[in-house]
Amino acid sequence: MFEKTITSSEKGQKILKYLLRKTDGSKIFLYKLFRKKEIIVNGEPVGPYYIIKENDRITCERLNEFKLLKKKFNYKIDVIYLDKTLIVVDKESGMPVYGKENSLINQVSTYLTINNFPGEFIVPVHRLDKETGGIVIFALTYQVAKELTELFRERKVRKVYQGIVEGIIDKKIFVEAEIKRNGRVSVIKEIRTFDRIPLKEEWISNSKFNSATIVSPVSVKENYTCVEIEIWTGLHHQIRSVLKEINHPLVNDRKYGERKNQDNLMLLCKRIEIPDLNLCFESRKNLF
Repeated sequence: MFEKTITSSEKGQKILKYLLRKTDGSKIFLYKLFRKKEIIVNGEPVGPYYIIKENDRITCERLNEFKLLKKKFNYKIDVIYLDKTLIVVDKESGMPVYGKENSLINQVSTYLTINNFPGEFIVPVHRLDKETGGIVIFALTYQVAKELTELFRERKVRKVYQGIVEGIIDKKIFVEAEIKRNGRVSVIKEIRTFDRIPLKEEWISNSKFNSATIVSPVSVKENYTCVEIEIWTGLHHQIRSVLKEINHPLVNDRKYGERKNQDNLMLLCKRIEIPDLNLCFESRKNLF
């Protein structure tokens, strides 16, 4: 049986979204429970779009609570920033954010528990591939998660990466591309490159493409280029698919390049800036 009283950090979200994260029920099963009026709030059945409030008491006989694993793991997380609403972590390459026991979210939950934070609500506000290291921001309240997710969606966040690519890049390149996801990979449908960088606001307003990537060379080592990459959009495998399409795949990219060994993918989320909130988080790692 699932029984839970809503805390101040959890209020304001739809009950369906809350239960998907907090219970073992699938979306289809939860809709079935709503139709049968088996999900009860304060003694009354509610629908899937009910907005939960602080101190609401939720009960359901046919659901069980999903608990994040509360134990120590082999990985050691590097916490960049922590307050009552945010935790920012410098993720290791090869560590999944969700999923397995050693996932980042389980380790963050453990860290918060050990340091006496309630940890009732933990959710990443942006994506970062398993293979990519660097900055991951987790919200610790629903209100902050909603605010930050909106800023990312409105492209008001600056995301800067370090990468090492195959071949020589000798000038800054602006790439706009139409990217479509096809299963576990992303496919470039159309692409254009420019030497001149447009104004971000003008591009957002006028471009027909759904992605923008800026690649800036920093240094050259043999037949490899160390680059700084800024993305104005955040599509699945955007950086990796774009670099492949311009014939400069990332070193050790098994999906979009030629992986020569078992070393980590040469891509790091180096810095995330949120000007509207006067926040900037920078990874302590470096690829070059």
